[in-house]
Amino acid sequence: MPESNAEGKILVLTDFDGTITMGDTLYRYLLFAVPVHRLIAGLIISIFRIGMLWVFRRYTTEKAKELVLSAFLMGESEKTLRKKGGQFCQKRLPGILRTDVCDKLGNLKKEGATVVIVTASPDIWVLPYAQSEGYALISTRLEFHEGRFTGKLATPNCKGQEKANRIEASILLEEFDHIIGLGNSAGDREMLALAHEAIMV
Repeated sequence: MPESNAEGKILVLTDFDGTITMGDTLYRYLLFAVPVHRLIAGLIISIFRIGMLWVFRRYTTEKAKELVLSAFLMGESEKTLRKKGGQFCQKRLPGILRTDVCDKLGNLKKEGATVVIVTASPDIWVLPYAQSEGYALISTRLEFHEGRFTGKLATPNCKGQEKANRIEASILLEEFDHIIGLGNSAGDREMLALAHEAIMV
């Protein structure tokens, strides 16, 4: 990965799944956090529901994600999901981190850069990692009512144009002299377009 020679106030916008990690974390979190009997039931339910979306031509990645999360996690307490998120970060996440990217981000942070993870993954398992590294987080969030997951997303899925929208709504980009973007897929293009230096991992 190339080193940045930029000076001044630096902002780093980085994707999480496939960029900081080697692959997606959603299914890994589900395998870690959900009991076997519910994994089986959730798999059957989610396949059926997603199939119906295709049949009625209503499929979007946001609707699919909501249906999957609902099938596996609806009704679970926020406290439990966040506790398992922290355990996932301690026990499973280290084995799938891209060390070159992590080193790059860590070095930029030490040099004074502001690092922001911008991800479609829910904060319940990304936030513990971000906090441990001293990074800010912009993510998809789950909806909870009376402390339990409703099966709905509380925010739009943080992917594609939504990444750029959320960044522009929460960060004054003009305050930074140089912006570095890291991503790995088409869902990161709008975010990378905000950067002076875009890196595809």
